[in-house]
Amino acid sequence: FERGGFSGLSGIRDRKEAFRQFFERFSGCGSAMADEFIAASLELLGMPPSAAASAPWRHADLIGSLYPRPYQRDAFTIFRGYGYQGQVIESPHGSGKTLIGMMCIQDWLRPLPPGESILVLVPTMNYERQWVGELSYLPIGLQLSPDLIFTGTPADLEKERKRSGATPAVVIMTYTSLSQIGSPLGKGGFDAIAIERFLQGNHIQYVILDEVHKVVDDVQSVT
Repeated sequence: FERGGFSGLSGIRDRKEAFRQFFERFSGCGSAMADEFIAASLELLGMPPSAAASAPWRHADLIGSLYPRPYQRDAFTIFRGYGYQGQVIESPHGSGKTLIGMMCIQDWLRPLPPGESILVLVPTMNYERQWVGELSYLPIGLQLSPDLIFTGTPADLEKERKRSGATPAVVIMTYTSLSQIGSPLGKGGFDAIAIERFLQGNHIQYVILDEVHKVVDDVQSVT
């Protein structure tokens, strides 16, 4: 590894694409094995102590706790190793997907400055309440202040921002409410330009699509 220019884990973290190419040549394995190696390196490096102390958002440490089960930690490690680019979790109801999502949110909150947000899209208002409960109130959760979480419609979010002058760290809303942006009256459907304007206007940096399969269960629905 040293001859290849990677004298430590930090070198792998800082030069991921170069390491992928090196590892494939060195080991004869495919890119998937290289990505697993990168993910393991990132997990071993963890969060620098100084970063935790300087983070603007106060919350519990799920990533460093004993709560995640091995498969939840494996899923999070893969997500993180791939840079959160397009991976999908498919697992049975009640298997702990929300906890994996909260681990991702914890990792995103570390570099997230005030004024930027994380968007969680859910199928119903019941899911909104579930996410708020797990993010703020449950012992096995992030214990994030409820004041940092917004639930409602895009119009409600705009009103709240104008009223308080503050931007929530986490925005939770339903697919249906988001689908109304820029759509013909009563028609619904996702208008790409309007949604991109919403994401940029509200400084959304990360998005979680919860129960996303339910969006396409009924092709005649408003979403």
